[in-house]
Amino acid sequence: PFNTELMIEADSKISQISFYNTLGQVIKTQEASDKKIILNNVDLQNGIYFLHIETEKGMVIKKVLKD
Repeated sequence: PFNTELMIEADSKISQISFYNTLGQVIKTQEASDKKIILNNVDLQNGIYFLHIETEKGMVIKKVLKD
């Protein structure tokens, strides 16, 4: 779970991060260009989100909880 800060780390360079709600709607998208990203002041309501992390090697989907 995370509150206002979320750290994302990957083996290869991250190009884009997208938050999807449980209905499959895109809530927030952010461009990136590093292997480690720290998102500060994540302005989302509390709940479950699916994080789509696009890297040079492909895409990974992770389930995260904002509380």
